[in-house]
Amino acid sequence: MGRKGKIPKGEQYLPQVSLDELTKLYRKEKDGKAKLRLLAYIHRKKGRTQQEIAELLFHPLMTVHDWLDRGQKSGITLVETISVTMFFDFCE
Repeated sequence: MGRKGKIPKGEQYLPQVSLDELTKLYRKEKDGKAKLRLLAYIHRKKGRTQQEIAELLFHPLMTVHDWLDRGQKSGITLVETISVTMFFDFCE
């Protein structure tokens, strides 16, 4: 089975977003599914393999792969979400 593209890990995964920013987003998120995806991003940012993340989160490897791939491809959206969240926090 061939791979379409390797998903980076460590600091190369979502390079425009820090681990601290992901953690803050995770803590604020209310939706359970979104929290799981953010937790997968956090573990990938920490350098864990997709298999390790799947085992930690009790989800199939392909599901975790899809989450990480989508997160990597839509990283700009994630940064915009963080910026908006931080802006509103600042205004409160």
